[in-house]
Amino acid sequence: MRVLLFITVCFITLPWVSIPAFSQASAEVVVPNADRAAEVFIQANQAYRRADYEEARNLYRALVLSGYGRGEVWYNLGNTEFRLEQLGQSLAAYRHAERSLPRDANLKYNIALIKELGTDQIEEDTRYSFLRNILFWHYRLNLREGFRLFTVAYIAVWVFLSIRWFGRLRWATTCAVILLLAAAVVGASLVLNHRAQSYPHRAAVIVPEAPVLSGYLESSQQLFSLHDGAEASVEEIQDEWALISLPDGNRGWIRRDVVELY
Repeated sequence: MRVLLFITVCFITLPWVSIPAFSQASAEVVVPNADRAAEVFIQANQAYRRADYEEARNLYRALVLSGYGRGEVWYNLGNTEFRLEQLGQSLAAYRHAERSLPRDANLKYNIALIKELGTDQIEEDTRYSFLRNILFWHYRLNLREGFRLFTVAYIAVWVFLSIRWFGRLRWATTCAVILLLAAAVVGASLVLNHRAQSYPHRAAVIVPEAPVLSGYLESSQQLFSLHDGAEASVEEIQDEWALISLPDGNRGWIRRDVVELY
């Protein structure tokens, strides 16, 4: 019972909505409500279709900054950045879209295409790829879908507990325990996913070439360079610097203004 109450408190107090930041979004477009957001989304799509990619980018970014960054908005923004030959910005937008559309085949293809077109051919880290199949709910469900799964399991726990209390059926206790464990596992996965989306753990280079240094000082030794579209893991952030690492073991400090963190 204490475990059940603890899970309840955690999910009531968990902040589910986080608005991502953009460093170069248009501040001219105001999106005060959902109706206006729908209008701006249509305008952005129309601008994209007539090849006015700058206008489309400004409108999509305005939606993101106003808290209407759904998966479709991020996906279309990624397509727009790609048309503008901004590989890093495009990759960052696609990664944001991936949080809402984790199983989208077109999205996965576009991410792979950007990595193929990039100057730095960085191999994917496949050491833990088997976990994606075992922990499918963690990697293949977005937050909303995961929360629905958690809610169903949580309600089912109370249903079987009620059956046990009022019907005196012992098998209901076993079912309730199994469902409680399932709810706890899914709940823990949701918390981890939410934390991962709230704090940057990846970075995409958004300039033609960015030096990676041995320390977070301009005078530090340059270790290597990364180019537009390169992606790295973020280990630590110090003021205007980020400590990044690559799957091959290379790591170093890079200025935050030359990468998009997500």
